[in-house]
Amino acid sequence: MPDLAGLLSRARTAFDFQICLFAAIASVLVILRRGRSVPRSVWAVVSLLQLLWLVGPLSALALLALCGLVWLATRLPASRGTGGAHVSTALLVAGWALLLWKEGPLESRRDLVLAGISFLSPILFHSILGITFLRLISVIWDSARARSAPRAWEFLRYFFFWPQLYSGTFLHWNKFVAADSAPPGEVPWRLVVGRLLTGLLKMRLLLPLIRGTAGRYTLAWSEPASVSTADCWLALLLYSVQFYVTLSGLSDLAVGAARITGYPLEDNFHWPYLSRSPLEFCRRWNRCFGGWLREYLYRPLGGRDRHQAVNYVVTFAASGLWHGLSLGCLSWGIFHGTGLAANRLARGNRPAEPSVGRGAVFTVATSLWVVLGWVPFVYGYSGGPWLAPVRFWGRLFGL
Repeated sequence: MPDLAGLLSRARTAFDFQICLFAAIASVLVILRRGRSVPRSVWAVVSLLQLLWLVGPLSALALLALCGLVWLATRLPASRGTGGAHVSTALLVAGWALLLWKEGPLESRRDLVLAGISFLSPILFHSILGITFLRLISVIWDSARARSAPRAWEFLRYFFFWPQLYSGTFLHWNKFVAADSAPPGEVPWRLVVGRLLTGLLKMRLLLPLIRGTAGRYTLAWSEPASVSTADCWLALLLYSVQFYVTLSGLSDLAVGAARITGYPLEDNFHWPYLSRSPLEFCRRWNRCFGGWLREYLYRPLGGRDRHQAVNYVVTFAASGLWHGLSLGCLSWGIFHGTGLAANRLARGNRPAEPSVGRGAVFTVATSLWVVLGWVPFVYGYSGGPWLAPVRFWGRLFGL
């Protein structure tokens, strides 16, 4: 007989199952209402119940307590403007740094990148905290700029809305408030079904095939000197594709589920490996996180107005540290920031329009730059020696 308990346990901790469960519940509720809109608060209740089932009552209560504390903290930015936002942000960053120091460089989160489908509750809990950190910064600063504190139930809906709780695809607070106050409108069922099927295809068909192939080249990461240059390139290319398929699959599922509820989550990935420059790649890859970095870090630092190159490097160095407090993650952030700064300085602020031939060359060069950048990222997540990326890079070029 099949192990039903084990099957249920694996399904419970698989994000694609959870998001499809949310989509199924939302679809039933919408259909039962027969054209009438479902109260927005229902989605927060459904999300909270799923979270209780997923991570357990203690972890869910910890998130709920964090929700309450941050909601209280938003009183200060709303009443004191950006000055209060600086104080609340400093407290939140200090708490996040303490968590990273206590847990190490979030090593459990690398399993999200390498496994892609099934996760244990602690891994989910840490990943949920990482996305939650970004959304809370958005609440603090958007509230400060609007001089308007979020209402408790509105904040709860934003905090626990399941499609943006874990997938990395989320709305900034001001956009969520606008969508929350607008009438839901008719559900775009064709888009919903298309997104959910696309996400499931990536997560359940493409990803296992890629993982199975990549598993033959794991030795390249631990002992690059013992394998051929071709094997190192194959290991790196397979990882690059696997990472993209994982994150874009999660995003497709989240977008499809959110559209049922009337919240317009945006596509998080737009064929990034077809980009013709590092700047274009950053606009196509993980657009929610990139928009967050631009809105809440790059522009406050000065954006294009002053020290633009330095702002790129600082912004992406912070991005690396958000992924993990390790030298590898920091190096990955600086690698990207330096590449963006060089691209901007070489091109200026005007968008380039290369010919078809030059565009193809630029696409290959950009993809090569991005793929090489994953090397310190992988070792940063796995806690490898700080010289390991250099050795891997050397092996890639036959050294």
